[in-house]
Amino acid sequence: SVAVVLRGNLEQTLTRRNARVLGTLFGCILVVALFGSRSPSFTEAVFLVSVGIAHSFINVRYWVTATAATVMALLQAHLADPGVGFALGERLADTVLGAALGWAFSYVLPSWERQSVPDAVARALAALDGYARRVLAPASDDAVELRLARRNAYDALGAVAAAMQRSTVEPKRARLPVTELAVFLDHGQRLMAHLSSVRLILVRRAAALPEPEVGIALRAAMTELSEHLAPAPDAAPADAEARELWPDTIPEDPPTADPLPWLLRRLQLSVDAARRVEVAVGAIDARLR
Repeated sequence: SVAVVLRGNLEQTLTRRNARVLGTLFGCILVVALFGSRSPSFTEAVFLVSVGIAHSFINVRYWVTATAATVMALLQAHLADPGVGFALGERLADTVLGAALGWAFSYVLPSWERQSVPDAVARALAALDGYARRVLAPASDDAVELRLARRNAYDALGAVAAAMQRSTVEPKRARLPVTELAVFLDHGQRLMAHLSSVRLILVRRAAALPEPEVGIALRAAMTELSEHLAPAPDAAPADAEARELWPDTIPEDPPTADPLPWLLRRLQLSVDAARRVEVAVGAIDARLR
């Protein structure tokens, strides 16, 4: 019971603890309800079915596995020695004691989410930077690598969100800074949306985009994005002339008439989202110290 309850983090341990105790209780109730007649053939058939269910649902619904495993264990002992009956009390006591020990020892040398979330945030920043480089590369025509970079970025952001969710069951002193992480995820998702819009403009309006201005703007945007997402000590500053090309307001002409202002606007919004991501990362680090 301790081995199946004690998991890698507190959220998983609590989930497994509840499923184990409830499943054991349901299994005992099923044994009492179904085996009043004590027909040997019926007992053997239910035993075989419970063996299959116990192994089939272990990674799907653990409480179903715990229920079937309880029925299987009780029937196995009964078939070995029918005169003893069903050891319901022993099974319940074993499960409750094991669940309590597993729950208690999850606080001994615990693995709180705040210990691993800085690495998860760093991986998310690297994935965002990788996707930005794929989108803004002048000759980015490899659709497979672009999709993989996009998937990696969303998976990295999802890992941070999952850590924040798991931290809600931890003690208050060990919980993650929810507000700061929510801001980080919000602007990370916004950055992904703006970069996807930039990619669509570059693909669908390529013939209407002037090459010199687009190249300068893409390079300047990539430089500024790298400053916020993956700063390097020897990186060159962004081109000041390119920044002046970016509009401060929504373009008046529709994108079908002139897509360049819309592309520049999306690049500006992407840089602003990356800057907010950097600020959120600094706030997260300050709260975790």
